Amino acid sequence: MRALGKIAHASASPHLAAAMTDASAGVRREAIQAWSGILRQSGAEPVVALVGDADLSVRRAATRTAGRFRAAAARAALEQLVVSDADPAVRRNAAWALGRIGDKASRAALEAAAQDSSSLVRMTARAALRQVR
Repeated sequence: MRALGKIAHASASPHLAAAMTDASAGVRREAIQAWSGILRQSGAEPVVALVGDADLSVRRAATRTAGRFRAAAARAALEQLVVSDADPAVRRNAAWALGRIGDKASRAALEAAAQDSSSLVRMTARAALRQVR
């Protein structure tokens, strides 16, 4: 996966998408990270399915990548994560991603996240609230 990411050519996209279904969390995580580096990558459809992955490192990578690509299809899952994930980094990434997506439907989840126990999540949620339409 790292080699495909280093090559950064769009022809790697189908291979990375296939790797995102691998049984190994490490392979899924590396595939998500490589996805972001592909030149002229236009979307994050295969990543959206991994936003709620059971593995923490995969969720962290998927929420970050969903935000990078403004993956509106991940909005509902991100709203759930921003208020309920046990990991503050996932909650922060979800808040950031929701801000990048910018849908006003996410306002309630971001307002709840603005009261989070983690100051990093609170700060990110407040910044995201300024970005929603």
